[in-house]
Amino acid sequence: MPCKNFSPTLVVHGTHLSNTEMDALSERGVSLVLCPRSNLWFSSGIPNINDALNSNVKLLIGTDNGGWMDPDLWRDMEVALLLARLRDSTKSYGKEILKAATVNAYDMLGFTPLKEGSISPFVVIEGEETGIFRAKDVYTALVKRGGDVLSLFDPRELGG
Repeated sequence: MPCKNFSPTLVVHGTHLSNTEMDALSERGVSLVLCPRSNLWFSSGIPNINDALNSNVKLLIGTDNGGWMDPDLWRDMEVALLLARLRDSTKSYGKEILKAATVNAYDMLGFTPLKEGSISPFVVIEGEETGIFRAKDVYTALVKRGGDVLSLFDPRELGG
């Protein structure tokens, strides 16, 4: 029997959700945070990224347990991408995985990443030497190679 007083806006892990439950999350506008490396490390299940995306659940990628593993969002994105490709290698999931770690998190929290007149940090990724610009699928290349070559850029460092 469903609990009438329980109205989550976010579910974390959800490694054992059925397609019906994923559809229910989507219909209710509940976001789903997946932490694939943590789930694999703790043997708690393999997140079904494909079903989440096919159900149009707002997907987010998390790093979960910083006490046991390095909280490295790029590595979690790559594992998420690999798990999605394991279930269906005919589709490209790079763009959705990248959105799950960036844009969807901003949307869920109600943040506006850029506002006129505000200081905003940027992630700068070298694309020429890494081959990202030459990749057939730039989004997948960003997920696969971006973590190795990124640098955080804070405009305040320019002194103006």
